[in-house]
Amino acid sequence: MKTNIYSSVLSLCLLLSYSMKGQYQLLATDPSNDGVNSQLADGTHFAYYYDAQSDSIFFRIELNSLSPSMASGFGCNVMVNLFSTDPTFNFWGQDNQLPYHYLLTAWVTGSPPSNYTGTIGIADANGVNTQNYTNLYQNNIQIVIEPNLTRVTFGIKREDIMPARYQAPATGILAASVAAAVGSNQSWNDDLFDPDSRILIDMNGIGLEEVEESSFEVYPNPCTGLLYLDLEKDQLIQISDLQGRVLKSMNYRKDEALDLSFLKAGLYQIRTASGQYQSFIRQ
Repeated sequence: MKTNIYSSVLSLCLLLSYSMKGQYQLLATDPSNDGVNSQLADGTHFAYYYDAQSDSIFFRIELNSLSPSMASGFGCNVMVNLFSTDPTFNFWGQDNQLPYHYLLTAWVTGSPPSNYTGTIGIADANGVNTQNYTNLYQNNIQIVIEPNLTRVTFGIKREDIMPARYQAPATGILAASVAAAVGSNQSWNDDLFDPDSRILIDMNGIGLEEVEESSFEVYPNPCTGLLYLDLEKDQLIQISDLQGRVLKSMNYRKDEALDLSFLKAGLYQIRTASGQYQSFIRQ
């Protein structure tokens, strides 16, 4: 199981609105009310956004509706085909003749917004074919849900589902065909798929210089409460969540442990007064 923050799955967030600094690109649309079971989630739009600076992919699925009963047991999948001869699996939904290399699965339990937890996992073909949907990675997550929910957004490190080894040698372009599915944490209900859609990522120098200038090390990561920052001087820092909400501002003293016991389990970001930033997981 992976433990490094740079290969970990980002928290899944169920939100009424989610703002990103970039524009989402539409991957597929799907008719409303075409799911197998009207009591389960039904998807209408599937889109993605690639953030080169963090080298992460964010997926967004818009839903026809999501009642409280649906939200308490929501589940979704993303299937990834990397145009490779590596072992594949066939998805079990309406597009069950299509081969894929990686499966991202997220399922949740509990009553939102409190006591709302879940698991997000990644599997390759070997894992899927043996019904082990977290054989590459799994992580407990904090989920936020707001009233009138019609949108699901979740992020993942690009390397976890689109490894760099699959890029075209001549161009450095990494390409994938993807499909999504929604339903409950127990069963599939509705697919979102367009055979002509592609995720295309230019791997030629993915903002590495920019990241090195803007980031600093934090450890241990994930942490259980105490976190150390590799900063050169004392300075003001801010702790924020995935939605950009500032949870706390404080003066950080170099080489001292930062007490994060007030945070719930999840993914957060630290920003400094000098403009540096880093993400960390609170277990």
